[in-house]
Parts: sequence; C-alpha cells; structure tokens
Amino acid sequence: MYLLRTSIDIFSPIDGELIEVADKLSAYTEAIASIRHGVKSKELENASKNIKDEFSSKKISNFNVKSLYENIEKIING
Repeated sequence: MYLLRTSIDIFSPIDGELIEVADKLSAYTEAIASIRHGVKSKELENASKNIKDEFSSKKISNFNVKSLYENIEKIING
C-alpha cells in the first residue's frame, strides 16, 4: 500500500524533467568530447550548441542547470 501511495506524481513531480536534463547532458557531453577528440561535423557542432542553448536555461528545484553544462565543458576542454 505504501508504494502505491508514494508513486503518485505529487510526491515527486520533477523526475521526468530531471531524467530529460540528465539525458541531454549526457548527449551534450558525448558531443563535445567527440569534437574535442577530432570527430567534427556541422551536425555534431550544431547539436551540442542547440542542446546547451535549450537546457542551460532550465532550473530544477531552484538549481540552475547551466552550471552543469559549464562544468562539463571545463572538464572536457581543460
């Protein structure tokens, strides 16, 4: 009975949004790492820019997602 009561959206409304941000962050990380290692194409460069532009403005529970993208860039690009 407890599991049934806690699986209602009012208990955890950000899960879907958090999963989407994590998924896009991993795609962005893969794209910029590939670019950094010499795998370059206009599509890859455009995809990484578009993902960053779209998701950098998101906030999850007052957490600014932009800092994740900035830190990933610093780690990969040195």
